[in-house]
Amino acid sequence: MAEKRKIAVGVVFVLMIVTVLGVVAYYKYEDYYFASSEDAKVSGDTVKVIPQITAKILEVNFEEGSVVKKDDILVRQDMANQISQDMTVGLVRAPESGIVVKKQCEVGEITSPSQTVAVIMQPEKMYISANIEEKMIKYVKIGEEVEITLDSYPGEKFEGVVKSVGEVSTSFFSLFPSSTNGNFTKITQKVPVKIDLEKGDKKIMPGVNAYVKIRIR
Repeated sequence: MAEKRKIAVGVVFVLMIVTVLGVVAYYKYEDYYFASSEDAKVSGDTVKVIPQITAKILEVNFEEGSVVKKDDILVRQDMANQISQDMTVGLVRAPESGIVVKKQCEVGEITSPSQTVAVIMQPEKMYISANIEEKMIKYVKIGEEVEITLDSYPGEKFEGVVKSVGEVSTSFFSLFPSSTNGNFTKITQKVPVKIDLEKGDKKIMPGVNAYVKIRIR
């Protein structure tokens, strides 16, 4: 009985060693062949909607999340006290087709050409904005394949390609700390990477969190 117990303990010990070695080997493999990051999200190029004149808003024809087409009338301004005879200058139109991701106006407000009344993003031009740790960024090249997972589609994987690699870290333009006590804590820096997203026919909203694995070898 004691002999069998020794054998069983030995088998369990060997299995534990094999499991640990397998886990270590897996992470070594991942670190060698991939640069990964959970600090990523769906982004896109945006277009600001700006009025041509300073006047009171009479009508707003959109909300955040509205799908608009180029030249749709989004806002109508009061032309009662305007010198211009061209009534169309009081119509604020969508400069591009897309989704309104930000609404910045309400009926009754006074708006001018220095103000943004809405921000539009084009769904077909969405991409992944990922921040990669500085120790791995030297291996990331334009054109590398990327495996993408989105929080809004758990369990599904999307394909992507590295479009551009930033030249400076994400903290480069942040303010320096005002402390002068001599203490210094080294923080791992991250560099922004833009990844083209192949989303197929999936409806993906901007701002969704993502996880990326960039093939580097």
